[in-house]
Amino acid sequence: MAEFVSLFLLLSLLVTSAMMWQRIVRCERRKLPHVLSDRESEVAPLGFVDVLAAIFIALTSQAFALAIIEQLTGIRDFDFADVDHMTLINLVLGTAQLLAAGLTLLYLFNRYRNVRAAGLSPGTLTQDLKLGFYGFLLFVPPMLLLQSALTTIWEYEHPTMDMISPDSPLLSIVSAWWMATIVAPVSEEILFRVVLLSWLIRCFANPHDFLGGFIGGRRNTKDNPVREPIAIVGESESLSPGSINPYTSPFSASFSRGEFKHDKTWAPVLIVALLFAVVHIGQGPAPIPIFFLGLGLCYMYRQTGSVVPCIVTHFLLNTFSMTVFTIEQFYFPDIPEEELLPDPVSTIELLIGHCF
Repeated sequence: MAEFVSLFLLLSLLVTSAMMWQRIVRCERRKLPHVLSDRESEVAPLGFVDVLAAIFIALTSQAFALAIIEQLTGIRDFDFADVDHMTLINLVLGTAQLLAAGLTLLYLFNRYRNVRAAGLSPGTLTQDLKLGFYGFLLFVPPMLLLQSALTTIWEYEHPTMDMISPDSPLLSIVSAWWMATIVAPVSEEILFRVVLLSWLIRCFANPHDFLGGFIGGRRNTKDNPVREPIAIVGESESLSPGSINPYTSPFSASFSRGEFKHDKTWAPVLIVALLFAVVHIGQGPAPIPIFFLGLGLCYMYRQTGSVVPCIVTHFLLNTFSMTVFTIEQFYFPDIPEEELLPDPVSTIELLIGHCF
């Protein structure tokens, strides 16, 4: 019965996804707008300094969380086969990771005084939420089909699978859901899409701007002749409105629409999708379908400049996977594991040194 329900769900999602892709291809051929049409948006002026800042914020928050755990419990070495240890990791380190993601957005907003630099698009929240749902229907079913095929020859592994069972403590189950459905979607999308992808798109869109790609900032153009000030990393105050930013190079980013060409930004999409897959190594065949999911998420962010659709798609994927897996564990525990619908959740196994 469980196998039939899983197959029915997968086939329903695949049919819906195929119909949506067919419509997109038809609209693309006729030059008509569709759900993945690009928006008028700037290239975020992030630099490598911002990438380092995001990593520093994440590592600092994790170190602080580890210090708290050691003070309260005395635990220094985690046993990832121990359910209690994994519960503690999910709750404490996961919360610290979520906090770090929020601080990263706050840092980007404070530095550039623009919510778009933080991967947010004002006035399009409703549209972004819908697009996140469409993204789930477009990208997740093919990913699940590929995952299902791969798990027939390659066993899927994930620490979450050991934390959800009828014998597991309620807190353990809650911590697994917290990590998979809240922490992972938000923190991973902010790191990979907002920080890494925005920076690489800026670099590839204007490869001659080495200084701007390193420090960040905005450039002079005929449409934007004013050298706009930015906050300098390490200083507590921004430059005064009338001062000239000494770190602005003649080729630094805020690109006109004509310069934001998609053929220049495919390489960043591929690079970030590959990195997104690499951090999931150790979960059996999961990195392969996750790479293709990463392509979809990167493409969606590149088209919109908003991280909200990516977070929603990621959230729906993990929620769907966790729901199916939890139902199977509680109501069909005797079914052989190889017959279960694979669980492609992207919970971060080890937060320090694994996914920042």
